[in-house]
Amino acid sequence: GLFKDYRISFTYNNCNFTNLTIYGGWNCADFPTDPDAYTCSKETLVLSFNPAISEIEIISVQQPSASINLCDNTLYQFDVNNAQVGNVVNNTFSLNVLPGMNINAFEVEYPKGSGNWSSVPFTTSGTIVTYDLFQHPNYPALQGIPGTVNALNNNQRKISVRFNMTTDCSFISGSKFKFSANANRLCGTPAIGSDIIIQSVKND
Repeated sequence: GLFKDYRISFTYNNCNFTNLTIYGGWNCADFPTDPDAYTCSKETLVLSFNPAISEIEIISVQQPSASINLCDNTLYQFDVNNAQVGNVVNNTFSLNVLPGMNINAFEVEYPKGSGNWSSVPFTTSGTIVTYDLFQHPNYPALQGIPGTVNALNNNQRKISVRFNMTTDCSFISGSKFKFSANANRLCGTPAIGSDIIIQSVKND
């Protein structure tokens, strides 16, 4: 009439739905070498495993609302939000840098509102500059950015990025630059919303 609680821990490398079949028995001399040849009275329990959905979105916090002058510093700030239940890992933020557009003082804050602004490494491929948000000192390296289930508050689900943009005479008035965010689910596939291209407001 007694019972025991067990925790089942495992790793997984894909995002497919699967079932785990659990066999349990009692009063046995040792662990069976073959569950199909189990000599004790046994019960079977099927546990369903479906990796949690993850989704990222970019929220505009600050962009210019009026015309700006060439060579002036203009502040941009965006939040990369984890909008679903599953955690996300390997977050990045990419900018398509236009001719005459210069990015200065790119900084990352995690969690949002903490004041822990830090620069992070970046790579350049053609006109695309990609910043490794996961290199922020406070980024949870193993579990990533929590989703709605695991986050203690909404700010834990957000990474903030900010940068100054200056323009020179080769910048075309009225241009819009493009940017995107990227992240993976814990099970390996890209999170929903990854690589969706967003345009800035017009820069006159």
